[in-house]
Amino acid sequence: MIYRPSFFGLLVIGFFFSLTISPVLAVELNGSVTNVTGSAVTIKLEGNLLPQIDDPVAINESIPGLGSLPLEGEWKITRVTPEEIIAEPIGESSQPQAGQLVIIQSSQPSTATTLQTDVSETYQRGLNYLNGNQGVERNATKAFPLIHSAASQGHIPAQIKLAYMYSIGRGVAADKTESFMWSRKAAMQGDLVSQYNIAVDYYQGRGVAEDKTEATKWFRKAANKGHLKSQASMGRAYYKGYGVSQNYAEAASWYTKAAQRGDIFSQRRLGLMYDQGEGVPQSSATAYDWYKKAAAQDDILSQKQLGFMYWNGKGISKDKEKAFYWFRKAARQGEVGAQRLTAMCYRRGTGTTKDLDKAIYWYRKAAAQGDEDAKEELAALNTTPGHVPQNHVSSTEKPRANQVPAGAAQMIAQIQSTDGAQQQRGAKLLARSAFKTDPAVLSVLRDELLKGATLNPRDKHHVDAMAWLCKILGTSGDKSYQTTLKKVSSTTRSRKIKKYARKYAANLR
Repeated sequence: MIYRPSFFGLLVIGFFFSLTISPVLAVELNGSVTNVTGSAVTIKLEGNLLPQIDDPVAINESIPGLGSLPLEGEWKITRVTPEEIIAEPIGESSQPQAGQLVIIQSSQPSTATTLQTDVSETYQRGLNYLNGNQGVERNATKAFPLIHSAASQGHIPAQIKLAYMYSIGRGVAADKTESFMWSRKAAMQGDLVSQYNIAVDYYQGRGVAEDKTEATKWFRKAANKGHLKSQASMGRAYYKGYGVSQNYAEAASWYTKAAQRGDIFSQRRLGLMYDQGEGVPQSSATAYDWYKKAAAQDDILSQKQLGFMYWNGKGISKDKEKAFYWFRKAARQGEVGAQRLTAMCYRRGTGTTKDLDKAIYWYRKAAAQGDEDAKEELAALNTTPGHVPQNHVSSTEKPRANQVPAGAAQMIAQIQSTDGAQQQRGAKLLARSAFKTDPAVLSVLRDELLKGATLNPRDKHHVDAMAWLCKILGTSGDKSYQTTLKKVSSTTRSRKIKKYARKYAANLR
């Protein structure tokens, strides 16, 4: 018996057959090339639809008498944001030009709103894995592909985070070149911290060939938009002639911008420039003012300079007691010259009560750092660098910085760097180390917190480092740091630092 399907049966079979062989219809998106970098192109589309990553692209050129013909080669979409669409060639291709017509075949085009929502959600899922938020187990390896996906679609916070993950090897093998590349993508979109970071990369040859001219270009981009560290860096570039012709007047101009906003290094440098008349009219009084601003933020070199100014009556009335005050303040923080000068004051009884034991104590500190003059003074006092004074030297004479255990030195150096990512790494490592309760370490961290809490509120790495310092001080059990944390909570512009400072100040009650 031969089966003969009914007419209805044929319709059903035909319908299902058509489902198995019919391709999904693509939407044709039309636009034009607006910019060409190498063979990669920037595209502007008509309408409000956006393509997907890897959608195929055809670029057409107009030939008189023949009309519009496709260029040789194939392109695909490599980057999509509401502001920018980039296509790059697959293999060999002709050189495109601005103004040429573009056709994109997209199977699932999206609107700008949908794209932003999807990318933001992808990034947030990555952050949840990275930080262990929203009940998700912390897993940097799972976080990486999600953050990478969002970064590839132009999400600036994801690009910044991805650069950080590559820089320290979190969730992926450390790769300075990849870190630089992702920082540069964020910088190209106008992120000021990323512009500063790649400038430092160019300057140091980190992940990219050293190029001080390129470094200065990126410092300038961020500085012109008000980035504090970049303004200070522009001052340094002009002062040293890095990437630009040396120009003291330009250096003073940039240093002034940064110094007026509280940058310690710029304040000290301006003090020196006014002191010596470099690029500005010589003015000891103005030099004094800038040194004092930096010294008030515990800059040890400015503290020593103030000591000299009071000692010599330069820019201010001569005052040996105030000179001694500033010398000793810098000495306590480990400045070798100030240690020798403090010893001299105690030896002579200048600006303070004469005390040979204290003089020996400070000469020994300077000699231990290799100061030859201090060694000679010790010999003149019939002692040696290993001599222990007979009288007890009070704890107020002991310099904090020199007591830091050797094992904590590297972490302290990271915290004291100008790189936010290094500061963050050093603070986290120290918080998990056995040195976090060491009195000398805590004293240094207090100084770094007071100095750093008011700086760079938009640098997430720096802010996180300061939050860690709040936690370390607040869990030390030393109630004297409650005052420090209260001061930080009242002066910082960062909500995160303020939150942690308040929390851990309360912890010390």
